[in-house]
Amino acid sequence: MAKRKEGQLRRCSARPARRFCALLLCALALAVSAGAARGYDYYIAPELYELPLVDPMPAGVRTMGMGGAGLAAVDDASAAMTNPAGLTRLGRIELGAGLSRSAMSLDVSAFGDDSATNLTDTDLRSLRVAYPFPTFRGSLVFAFSGEQVYDFDSEFIASYSDAFAGTEGQIVDQAELLESTGGIRSWNLSAAFKAAERISLGGTISYLSGTYDRSFTWVADEEDFPGAYEGSITYQSEDSSDVSGFRATVGGLFQLNEAVAAALVVQSPVKLSFTGVRDERAETSADEFRQEVNFEDEITLPFSFSAGLAYTPTDFLVFAGDLKYTDWSEIEYAGRVFLDEESDDPEDLLAGRRYAYEEVLDVMLGAEVILPAWPVRLRAGYAMRPVAYQGLDVDVDRSYLTLGVGVLIDPVLSVDAAWQGGSFEREGPDYDYSETRDMNTIVLEASYRF
Repeated sequence: MAKRKEGQLRRCSARPARRFCALLLCALALAVSAGAARGYDYYIAPELYELPLVDPMPAGVRTMGMGGAGLAAVDDASAAMTNPAGLTRLGRIELGAGLSRSAMSLDVSAFGDDSATNLTDTDLRSLRVAYPFPTFRGSLVFAFSGEQVYDFDSEFIASYSDAFAGTEGQIVDQAELLESTGGIRSWNLSAAFKAAERISLGGTISYLSGTYDRSFTWVADEEDFPGAYEGSITYQSEDSSDVSGFRATVGGLFQLNEAVAAALVVQSPVKLSFTGVRDERAETSADEFRQEVNFEDEITLPFSFSAGLAYTPTDFLVFAGDLKYTDWSEIEYAGRVFLDEESDDPEDLLAGRRYAYEEVLDVMLGAEVILPAWPVRLRAGYAMRPVAYQGLDVDVDRSYLTLGVGVLIDPVLSVDAAWQGGSFEREGPDYDYSETRDMNTIVLEASYRF
């Protein structure tokens, strides 16, 4: 699985390996001096050890406006990602596209020092085409779509001071900067048909691809470091990787009566391969070391099981509710493999990282009202999507409020928008650490049917 790195290690001193170890030992000693980290090791930033893969983005602007509840209510081409069986509700060819703009704010406190981060990002969210084939009875629909399912754009900043262990009164100023960019798109081929008058079945095969780039910088500054060094110590690492994998989704839609529909959806495990290059360096005012190596990661995400209901008491009102169960403790992580020119055994350099995840049950509730006198649909919803990572203690779990609106501009053209806002709070006792994260997303989609 591991590959030999293509370039040679770049050395900046006569005995780089020995000095690099000394630099890292000093850096780790400073970090560990703050306390024994139980949830994560060495540095403050929990995102160093937390997978950005356990909170996929909701598909479909209508579903998003209804709190993410759409398994039994979906009626457009976004069904390819939510419940492919819902494609049978399409009677005409549909083309669609969407944009999203997200904003994230993160407030961090460590050792009593506060830091804040604000980040915005605008992306092409979706491209879809669905084609219903003429049939003598029932329905047969094929669809192709591209959806953004993960957004890796993030930024973490922390600046703090702590007393160095064993040296009374000696203060070491430290700062951390963690930045990540990229994301994963899902390219989907879907098909759905009516197996009976009130039963629809569908499936989607997805190819996931994208990039994940991450840089981390840790700086400690003190006029007289204990042990040997004066000035500052800087550790930096930059990862650049390509991501790929496959996933299957099967769904069923059951019209129980004229007013009630039910849905069941199963998503298969997906093995994601991360292949890339790491550039790592450490330096003091007296010395520097740098190396570049190839690496490979393999992360397998578990099954997800979802169920939903939609209740339509009149032609102008829809209520929807979904449940989604995922046992994230079943994540399989092969570990990151580095292989340098001096070793042919990847086990010698296997960097084992352990994650702490638990099973979660997501709850999504929403409603839609069609204004009889206007070609307008109004939507609102609420979602509780617990944080699966247990490396930190969750004080206020993750939840979202959503709003949405759809306007029929022409009998063949509709424009929809949705807003989703959420937050959560968590803390860790090791470094007197706490964080509050706020997330806001706006999605705009247009659909053309002919």
